[in-house]
Amino acid sequence: MNKPDSLQCVVQGNSMLPLLIPDDMVEIIKTPFQNIQTDDIVAIIKKNNMIVHRVVYKTQSYLISKGDNNLKSDGRVYPDEVLGRINYFKRGNKRIAIDAYYLMQSSLYFKEWTKINHVFHKNNLEVIILKGLPLYLYLDGKMPRRLYYDCDLLVKSSQFDDIDKTLRKEGYDQLDLSISKIFSFFHHDFPEKSFIKTMHFVPIVFDVHKEMFFTMVHLRIEDDLYPKKYITELTQTFLSNKMTVVFQGRTFSILSLNDLILYLTLHFFHHNYEGIHRLQTLHKAIEAVHTDMDWDHFITTVKLYQLNNYVYPSLFLSKKYFDTTIPAYVFESILPSSRIFLVILQLKTLQPFDESLRIINGIKRFMYLFFASPLPLAKRFIVFVRPLVVLSVILSIEILIRSFLVKAGKRIRYFFSKMIFF
Repeated sequence: MNKPDSLQCVVQGNSMLPLLIPDDMVEIIKTPFQNIQTDDIVAIIKKNNMIVHRVVYKTQSYLISKGDNNLKSDGRVYPDEVLGRINYFKRGNKRIAIDAYYLMQSSLYFKEWTKINHVFHKNNLEVIILKGLPLYLYLDGKMPRRLYYDCDLLVKSSQFDDIDKTLRKEGYDQLDLSISKIFSFFHHDFPEKSFIKTMHFVPIVFDVHKEMFFTMVHLRIEDDLYPKKYITELTQTFLSNKMTVVFQGRTFSILSLNDLILYLTLHFFHHNYEGIHRLQTLHKAIEAVHTDMDWDHFITTVKLYQLNNYVYPSLFLSKKYFDTTIPAYVFESILPSSRIFLVILQLKTLQPFDESLRIINGIKRFMYLFFASPLPLAKRFIVFVRPLVVLSVILSIEILIRSFLVKAGKRIRYFFSKMIFF
């Protein structure tokens, strides 16, 4: 296919929100395939349609692209399907460089984080960055080439309410994390709160945790699938082992190297091993710290808290897709105890490029938690009589049936419209 050196097209869909909005004009520059990088915005041809999406993964022979606002990726995209890279877009009369847009958003976010962190310190409140823009800046040493909106913080349980009050005083509003109004009744002591503030049309979100959880805490199934005491001990360990880092003269606290890698593996599990950007963060973290990483201590921690089933798949996938520097003996030492779990995961075919709807995510997460649990099978079955689990099952069935009926209705209307036309 002969491709022009440059061309322009108008964005019509919502797949690249919030970066690109309908009616934006993008400039497509012909670019050799070998020069295209992860996080580039590219124009591709798929099934005779032009698509403008982000490169989320790339090899020498193909790339994977995905809309920032899409759940599903575009699958493999080969060199002859790539029209070029987008470096600029026009919105109204303004011509905007995409990298400049990232820089503006990240700078605004980091400036706000610096301000909030100063307020925390002034009030003797300790916070640790779990993930988000500040961690990325420390690991990569430069501003990201994508938009960051949320930042996860770990705080002491005794300071949880004070953090809440401080953020509200600084103009933040709390987000409702409940999956329904019924669940909100049970969440008076929920171990996580999310706060949002919009600055210059940029939403800034802080997710505040008082526990290092990776289970479904909103179902109140502590001890049914994973020992609550382990979560408490891990949280205290993470808080005690924190380390202070510096970026552009600004200091903030993150997890210790071993704890950071452990957290990121558990975070990827928490998201059902979906989202290649989460896996890439894990990869970057390991590559940044692997020379100082105490893998023996890491293995001891994983075994002590019976985390093999959760951690192994995350490391396996990181090695598979990014060839992450992980010693072979690490995999041998933390092999999952549950072969059933490995069969369910199908590690050799599992691809982290697509994500699921919230309801499907919840079902998957519960299934993974159940089969990955280190507890005896008989004890695990108790979870099915927990009130919030029963309620979740009922709500899930209702939502799935409603979704099925809506789709069926659309297909029936489409069928009859064709019949009438005929």
